[in-house]
Amino acid sequence: MQKVFLNTESTLNAKGIYALQFHSLGVPHTIVIDDYLPLTQGNNTMLAHAGDDKSLWGPIFEKAFAKYHGNYLQIAGGWPTVGARTVAGGPGETYSHSEFSADDLWTMLKKHDGLDDILQAGTPGTSDRNTNEYGLVNSHAYTVIGVKELSSGDRLVHLRNPWGSDSFNGDWSDKSDKWTAALRQEAGATDDQ
Repeated sequence: MQKVFLNTESTLNAKGIYALQFHSLGVPHTIVIDDYLPLTQGNNTMLAHAGDDKSLWGPIFEKAFAKYHGNYLQIAGGWPTVGARTVAGGPGETYSHSEFSADDLWTMLKKHDGLDDILQAGTPGTSDRNTNEYGLVNSHAYTVIGVKELSSGDRLVHLRNPWGSDSFNGDWSDKSDKWTAALRQEAGATDDQ
């Protein structure tokens, strides 16, 4: 993400102008925006929210991404690989779990995780945004933070919901009884993950 923001200072720009670099067919394009963000009546950012540390890079990034694609409506939904390609400029690959065995998918995840590639996962379903019985949002994209195979043989995929809500509640979720202190330490899991 640091490569996307062309402003080099790590503070808010005094003039409120930001330049971000996106890619189309691998060719970089600079998008310049101001810091006027759509707000709710309570003066909170309407779409992407400020970080817990009050950082505004998320809403600023989202505004530039919307400008690049035409408007905010154009970035509602879509394919995560398109977003990653726009940001990183490189090609992407998409794998469907129905086309590969669990072992083959695990091998691919491990390979790409070790390369620091951008990994994403998605859930099937309709765009109604309901959650399934495991707390995963239907028809939604998740960021893959990493993968880990435990000494117990269990394979874990650490997902992050970009919304920061609707947490997974199945086996190996934060509150799962499968966790022991030793396995939690082995996985590098903390209470806030």
